[in-house]
Amino acid sequence: MNMKSNTSPIIETIDVGNLIRKYIKKKRISKAAVARFIGKDDRTMLRYEKSVSLKSNVIMELSHAMEHNFFQDIAATLPAHYSTDAPVDTTLTDKIAALEQRILILEAEKAVLLIR
Repeated sequence: MNMKSNTSPIIETIDVGNLIRKYIKKKRISKAAVARFIGKDDRTMLRYEKSVSLKSNVIMELSHAMEHNFFQDIAATLPAHYSTDAPVDTTLTDKIAALEQRILILEAEKAVLLIR
């Protein structure tokens, strides 16, 4: 951990309510349906949308209701050099490596066919 006593990073507030409101609007999701899914009323959903911050359990409920990872959206605003204990998804890296290997094989096969 690198903590300097004299300097502090500029910390921007993430407006979670605005993040949720934009997602609902973009995906044209019914706020009433989300409210029913999480067992809340429409007024509560409006309050969530207007809140700058929300408890993590509320964000979790909304994430499940809309099948969207709002935590990842929030995490994406942090600098890339910050550490995390989250498991690394190597799916794309593995696929890219397999495709690169396949390209090498195809190029070798092409070279053999061109010699004939």
